[in-house]
Amino acid sequence: MWNKVNELFSKGLNKSQISRELGLDRGTVRRYLRLNYKEFISSSSFKRNYTHKLSNYESYIKSRLEYYNNLSSSQIFDNLRENYPDMPKVHYKTVYNYVKLIRAKYNIPRTDKGFRELNKLPETLPGEYAQVDFGEKRMRDANNQIFKVYFFCLVLSYSRYKYVYIQTTPFTTSSTIYAHELAFDYLQGIPKKIIYDQDKVLISSENLGDYHLTEKFKAFVNQTHFEPIFCRKSDPQSKGKVENVVKYVKYNFLQGREFTNIEQLNKEVLLWLKRTANGFPHNGTRLIPQNVYNNNRDKMLPYYGTPHPIIEKPKEYLVRKDNTIMYKCNYYTVPSGTYTGSRTFVYVNINGRQLEIYDKSTGKTIALHTISLSKGVLVKDYHHARKNKGKTITLENKVKESLDNNPIVIQYLTATQRIKPRYYYDTLKILQRIINEFPKENIIKEISNQVLIYQFNANELFNILALINERSKLKNNSIEAQYNTDKFIPETRHITDYKNLL
Repeated sequence: MWNKVNELFSKGLNKSQISRELGLDRGTVRRYLRLNYKEFISSSSFKRNYTHKLSNYESYIKSRLEYYNNLSSSQIFDNLRENYPDMPKVHYKTVYNYVKLIRAKYNIPRTDKGFRELNKLPETLPGEYAQVDFGEKRMRDANNQIFKVYFFCLVLSYSRYKYVYIQTTPFTTSSTIYAHELAFDYLQGIPKKIIYDQDKVLISSENLGDYHLTEKFKAFVNQTHFEPIFCRKSDPQSKGKVENVVKYVKYNFLQGREFTNIEQLNKEVLLWLKRTANGFPHNGTRLIPQNVYNNNRDKMLPYYGTPHPIIEKPKEYLVRKDNTIMYKCNYYTVPSGTYTGSRTFVYVNINGRQLEIYDKSTGKTIALHTISLSKGVLVKDYHHARKNKGKTITLENKVKESLDNNPIVIQYLTATQRIKPRYYYDTLKILQRIINEFPKENIIKEISNQVLIYQFNANELFNILALINERSKLKNNSIEAQYNTDKFIPETRHITDYKNLL
C-alpha cells in the first residue's frame, strides 16, 4: 500500500484523489507520503498483519463478481445478508472497500455505463406525492434459459418507501390498475398525487398538457380519488426518484438472481424491500425509509379496497392462409382447416413460456407451443398437418351412394367441406348414422331445407329427423286407436236414474 500511494503520487494525483482511489483515509495517505522507504519498513504499520472482517466470504464474493461482472457493492452486501444471516454486522463502506479489494486482487474490473445528469428537486410534504414507473429485465433459470420480466415501481417522494410488483407479460391498463391496488394495500393508504410518464396504458391522447385517460384508468382514479400528474416527454428530472428505484431493482435485486417462477420472485422482492430497499438507510436522506414511513403513514388518503387479479380477455390473432399465426416475429401452427377466410381469428394467451391458442367460437384449446426466443422461425406441431384423405373420401362415397347421388346431397356436402373443413369428416360420420336410422326420403327433404336456409349442421339435421320420426309414431298410434272404437260398448243407465236426479 505504501508503494501504491507513492506510485499514484508520482503520477500527479493529490492526497484526496489517492484516498478515493485506494479507499484509504486521507490522513493515512498523508502519513505514508511523509515516510521514506527505510522509515516505513521500520514502522509498526509495515509489521502489522491486516485481517478483514469479510475474509470468510472471499470465495463467495469472488464467484459472484466473476459470474456477474457489474454487481455493485451494495448488491453484494444484500446478497451476503440474504445468504448468510449470521454474518458479522458491518458498515456498508466496509463491504464497498472489500469488494474493491477483491476486484483489484483478482483483476475483475467493472464495466460502468454512462451517467445521466439530473437536477435535484425540493422535498415534498409527507403523503403528498408518489412516483410510478415501469421497468424490464432479462433473467436466467437453472437451465440457463432466458426469461424477460416486467416490473411496476412506486416510491413515496418524502420517505422513499418503495413497492415493487413483477409479472412475466408487459403491463396493460388492467394489470397496471391491479399493481396500483397491491401497492395501496402494501402502503395501507393512497398518496394524494402520483407522477407518471406519458404511458399509453394510462392516457389515450395528450394535447399541450390536456390529458385524456383511458376509460379503465379514469374510472380507477375516480374511485380512489388521487390526482394523476403526467410528465412532459423527455423530462426524467420530474420523477428522478422512481427512475433510481427502477435502476435499483434491476441492478440490486434482479441482476444475478435465478428465475424459478413469478410467484416465488414476487415473494423474494417483498423480502428484499423489507430487508434492503426499505430497511437500509437511503443514500440521499441517510434515513431508513421504513422508519420515516411509519411516522407519516397517516398523512395519506385511506384505502378501503381489496386487490383482485383482473382476468383479461385473451388477445385476438389473425390466422394466416397457411394455418399459422405470427407472435413476436415467429410463426406458430394451428390445426389444418382452422383458416376459413381472410377474417379468421383465434384467441392467444401467454402462460409463462407456453403459447396457448383457443378456437374463438368454442373457446377450446386447439394448439399449445413453447415460445421460441429466436426470430423468424416456424414452430410446428406435426399433429396439425392435414390428415389422410383416404378415409374421408371412402366415407363420402358411401354417403352419396346411400342417398342415390342426389344433387341436393352433393351440394350439401360440397358446401359443408368448404365452410367447415375441420368438421367435414365428423359430419360424414353423423350422416352415416342418420342413413341407418331414418327413411331416405325424409333425409333428402330435410337436407334440401338446410341448403335453402344455408345451414350446414349434421347434428341439427339428426335432431329434426328424430323429431319427425317421433311425431310419425304418435300419429300412427292415434289412427290405430280410431279404427278400434267399434269394439267398445258404452255404459247404459235406466230412465228412472235421470228422473230421480230431476
